Amino acid sequence: MNNSFGDVNPYGEVNPYASPVSYAPPRRQREQAPGSLLAAGMALVLVAGIGLAVSIYNFVFSFGQPHIDPNAPEFVREIQRGAVGPVATALQGGFMMLNLFIIACAVQMMKLKSWGMGVTGSVLAMINIGSCCCAAGIPVGLWSLAVLTSPDVMTIFSATKSQDQSA
Repeated sequence: MNNSFGDVNPYGEVNPYASPVSYAPPRRQREQAPGSLLAAGMALVLVAGIGLAVSIYNFVFSFGQPHIDPNAPEFVREIQRGAVGPVATALQGGFMMLNLFIIACAVQMMKLKSWGMGVTGSVLAMINIGSCCCAAGIPVGLWSLAVLTSPDVMTIFSATKSQDQSA
């Protein structure tokens, strides 16, 4: 039993040093992401993580000297020349930022924070041409878009958004 002066123990004595009891309203349970949404989000993280690793490697490599194979066809030698220098460094830095953003979008999607960021990350994964990451990004991006546009997932996102606005 409580009063304004503190807790009353079983013997009827008041403890003046007890903390006052505060009332906290019960928190609403946040919607849980379905397995398909989590799987699509993890696939986006995986594809962007691989792209990030390749972009970091290419970024570091772009500061060196070109390694040109004299026996390679001319178009391959042009690619090898273009892999170093300030333009290559800027491009690889941009692809690193793009892959980091795709990862951030996927995390927001899996946490049910932002449906729009999930869609944005899915589309960016499909058009991420750095280091040919679009080869894996196209099917993963299409799959995650299909998951994000399914009626049950859209309902969960709208319910979560309304819970966040009412809190």
